[in-house]
Amino acid sequence: MENFNYKGYRANNILKAFGQLQDIQKGEGSRGGKVIGHTSSGKPIYENLHATAKEYSDFTKEDHQDAHSRHQIIRNQHSHLKENPTEEDIKIANHHNLRRKGHFKFLNTEPGSKWNANKKFKKEE
Repeated sequence: MENFNYKGYRANNILKAFGQLQDIQKGEGSRGGKVIGHTSSGKPIYENLHATAKEYSDFTKEDHQDAHSRHQIIRNQHSHLKENPTEEDIKIANHHNLRRKGHFKFLNTEPGSKWNANKKFKKEE
């Protein structure tokens, strides 16, 4: 395979490029979610995911605090704090306000508890 050439490209170069493309396709945000920031521990914060999404399953309280703060900053940039907010600004502000509130719920949990789909805290055993 090493001696195979296609328009001057060696086979191993083509395979390396393909491998790099696959790595890019598996990166954060590659599944359709827009990354709007990162936590202080380096985890991505997504624009459209609820705080209970599987992508956030390993978030600590600090990570949820960072996500809460990032959504709050974006909300404030598009909210009534803006001089002349448009309808689109209000829509964006409301969206990020909901995402912010979702992360806020995780800031008031006991250690070892998780927020479940029934909106109640349950103690993990």
